[in-house]
Order: sequence, then C-alpha cells, then structure tokens
Amino acid sequence: MNFQYYNYMFDLPFLHMYTPDGVGFIKALNNYPSVTVFSHKSIQIICKYHWDTWNDAIYYLRLVPYTILLLCFLIWSNLVITYSHGIKSGEITLTPLQEVRYRRADIVLCWILIATSSFFMLDEA
Repeated sequence: MNFQYYNYMFDLPFLHMYTPDGVGFIKALNNYPSVTVFSHKSIQIICKYHWDTWNDAIYYLRLVPYTILLLCFLIWSNLVITYSHGIKSGEITLTPLQEVRYRRADIVLCWILIATSSFFMLDEA
C-alpha cells in the first residue's frame, strides 16, 4: 500500500499479512536485542493485528485439545481402570455385551489420549 505525503511516496509492504515480507519482519522483531522497538505505535499496531489473528488459533489449537486430553484421561483413569480392577477381582460382573462395550470404550479413550498427546508432542518437536 502506498501513502503519498508532501510529494514523497512511501512504500509500506504488507507487514501485517502472512507474506514473506511479513514473516521476515516478525522474525526480525523476535531477534531484535532491545524491547524499546515495541514502544513505537506502528509496531504495536502490527503486534495487535497478529494477536487478534492468532488468538482464536491459540484457543482452538491449544485449549480445546488439552481439555479433551484432560477429560479423556479423567474418565479413563477414574472409570475404566476402576472397572478393570473390579472385573479382575470379581467384584463386578459384566455380561458379554457389556464387556464388549467396556473394551471398545477403553480402546477409544486410549486412542484419543494417544492422538492428543501426539499432537502436543509433535508441536514441541
């Protein structure tokens, strides 16, 4: 985008967009040795734009999978393992249909736990 000011032409690249110039600018900000550059209003505007853009992504790519991971682990550790110990000790008896449903739930919960854990582990790599 171009701004004309007193017969001078200023060429400002789309630093706020996900372009090579924008990514390079954000990387340069990341590697800048001093934080005084963030006192400039233009830098604050670009950072606020990026925060508004990535805020939803952080929510959906971090909080939601982590909540799913914790809920599935809570269910698995408190219900599935408790039933497993009860079945092995003979305190709980299941019909064959209930046992199939129990095993399916156990397998599904384990796969969800593996998938969400892998999601976070791959992101850290």
